[in-house]
Amino acid sequence: MILNTAHSAFLSIVRPHDMVVESHRVSGEGCYWLRVRANSPKKLSDFLDELLKYGNYKVSLSIDQVK
Repeated sequence: MILNTAHSAFLSIVRPHDMVVESHRVSGEGCYWLRVRANSPKKLSDFLDELLKYGNYKVSLSIDQVK
């Protein structure tokens, strides 16, 4: 698979990152879906700042596990 430079750079950060638990390339709005576990709001904010180098993001937070 041939990816452009932005995708390659994004993947080189996401794949080895300790906070990224899952990463999926998806169809529809956006290109990737990530499951991230952060120990603090500050660490999440720092990670999101890093992601801004590659594009915009949308955040959904889990407030309770129901199963």
